[in-house]
Amino acid sequence: MSKKWWIFGLLMFIIGLLHTVSPFICNMGGNSKCMALLSIPTLVFNYIGLKWVNIGHPPSSLIMTPIFYVVIWFLIYFARKLLKKINLKKRLIFVLLTFLFVAVLPIVLGYNVDPPENVHQHITNESAKVWTLIPPEMKQHLKTPLNQNLDSDNFQNGEDIITGSGEEDRPEANAVLHFFQPDNPYGGIGQYNDGIFVFESSYTRALNIWTQNVIPSYLKGNVEESYYYLGRVVHLLEDASQPSHVHLDPHNPSFGGTSIIETWTGTNFNQYNGTNYAEKQYNYEDLIDGFNWINVDPTGSSSKLNIGLFRLFWYTAQKSQYWASDDRPANYTYVELDGDVAITTGILNVLPTAIIHNEQQVYTRNASNTQQLGRFDKFVQYNNQRWAFNYVTSGESFTNMQNISNIFFVLEMQGLTPVQIETLVAQFINQTKN
Repeated sequence: MSKKWWIFGLLMFIIGLLHTVSPFICNMGGNSKCMALLSIPTLVFNYIGLKWVNIGHPPSSLIMTPIFYVVIWFLIYFARKLLKKINLKKRLIFVLLTFLFVAVLPIVLGYNVDPPENVHQHITNESAKVWTLIPPEMKQHLKTPLNQNLDSDNFQNGEDIITGSGEEDRPEANAVLHFFQPDNPYGGIGQYNDGIFVFESSYTRALNIWTQNVIPSYLKGNVEESYYYLGRVVHLLEDASQPSHVHLDPHNPSFGGTSIIETWTGTNFNQYNGTNYAEKQYNYEDLIDGFNWINVDPTGSSSKLNIGLFRLFWYTAQKSQYWASDDRPANYTYVELDGDVAITTGILNVLPTAIIHNEQQVYTRNASNTQQLGRFDKFVQYNNQRWAFNYVTSGESFTNMQNISNIFFVLEMQGLTPVQIETLVAQFINQTKN
């Protein structure tokens, strides 16, 4: 292997590393321009829906994502060597077969949206009968024919909620963005961004459409366009009611997969009549009586500002997991956010470029020669200052280490919710940083 190929491999590893750490450096993905500068390939990944921290849970993603890039490098290298050994005709056949494989691989089965099986459009249309108090304005944007022709473009004049609910499956490769595993709040650090393979979750996609299209379009007076994109969000919520989509079961027919429920629904969807479920709609404020949402609510600022959207997706997905998919068992559990995630979020809300060490042992000695030693969940470096944070849980104890002048600061907490931890950490840093 030549020197230039080794250099290429090293560059691929570095790009993968930047791809992984860019959201942490850029305040949890809140600054897309910053992330693009740090990792140019993320422009492409963002376009096709790949999530920022996409392989494994932090910190494993710090290793796995660069390795993923190196694997791509190996494949490119060996494909090049193979192509050199075969004639032009066979080379062309090889390239075409590879293209077809890549094209088919991400396609997963979903409810049909083409006539005569307008499943998503039918479900969307019937929803107006479930919510009998639906605002008249919204009802006015649920009137296009269910059997209308769909295209792969975005909004066009005359399209509405029903159109959007169908065109969310255009192009068909969009289907890989329609999966959401709600039991992994750490996909994207508290952002619930665990989708199928390396792709973003349907909740993340819905949140992006909601904040970038639905709300801005409405505020600009582009009401028709806003409702069209609402239809796309509706489609994603409907998919969250299908077990395969919340168990990350691809049910790809090209590889022998299937979904009994989608097959059955394709020929029986007309039996669903929203009138039979009138006044039984979800109200996110009281989805679960007495449930403490604060234990699962996401920590990202965008999610918190649109908390009702998150709770609808999370609750729907959790309920759907009660049923097994064709290849995955049922699931009756959920995962709460923990203190470490909340501490990290609080740090990055104030110091987006800080260096954060996990499970760090800290030794200090002050001017009077008093020595202290303790282990902390998070240790933060920023300029010439240091902070140490602990969230003390059952079986753990306080270090009781003291601050040192304006250089080293300690905060240890107990008995708080994730949101309270996040807020307290941010306030503590703001009060002590130079």
